[in-house]
Amino acid sequence: IANAIEKSTKLGYTTGVRSYLRFCHDHGLPIDPTPSTLALYISYTSLHHGSGPKYLTGVRHFLKESFPDFDVNRSHPAVQAAIRG
Repeated sequence: IANAIEKSTKLGYTTGVRSYLRFCHDHGLPIDPTPSTLALYISYTSLHHGSGPKYLTGVRHFLKESFPDFDVNRSHPAVQAAIRG
């Protein structure tokens, strides 16, 4: 799958996952994308970068295999509320 996406898309996804990992590290959070962590990340990146929801696509691309509940957690009402602002 990694080869199936455009170079520019992969670059954007990489930016997103790096941002997420940095956020987790800087805030002492585990990288497990729980609803709480995802909602905090969306809120933070929306305030500071304006890219929160877009970055989530990159996070999903790289973490979905290790965290199979990613889509369920992303659909959580708290995460959806953070995405809506």
